[in-house]
Amino acid sequence: MKTGLKTCLAFLGLSVLGIFVFVFFVFGSTAKPVKVSEEFFTELSSGEVSAAYEDTSVLFKENTNLELFEQFLVQFPILTDTPTFTFPSRFIGTENGVTYSDVSGTVTGASGDSMQIEMHLVKEGKDWKVSGFNLAPILDQ
Repeated sequence: MKTGLKTCLAFLGLSVLGIFVFVFFVFGSTAKPVKVSEEFFTELSSGEVSAAYEDTSVLFKENTNLELFEQFLVQFPILTDTPTFTFPSRFIGTENGVTYSDVSGTVTGASGDSMQIEMHLVKEGKDWKVSGFNLAPILDQ
């Protein structure tokens, strides 16, 4: 085999390996924030609103009391309507000494309605806490 072809194949192999390692690292390092997000929705769909509220960050609780949180959930029943969700987009970063994660994807209620969702989480001590989330309609429905 010619040297140029061997070099090209070696480069291609290393590139594929690099992509695999990168994807493994991103999905592995974001597994815990995704798990916390999934648990948050499981608690909401089970009617355990207080437990889900306890999974929120200190800052979230300072700005949103339990009663206001419950009123929000009434306005968006998709969050408590036995939702299924996917979070294909994941990110972890650090800013001003705060470790945070954004996971986004789609939430679908039992009725079949879907919305885009972006979860924001922060690390408080060793635990990930929900610091907020954004919902948006899926425009192509």
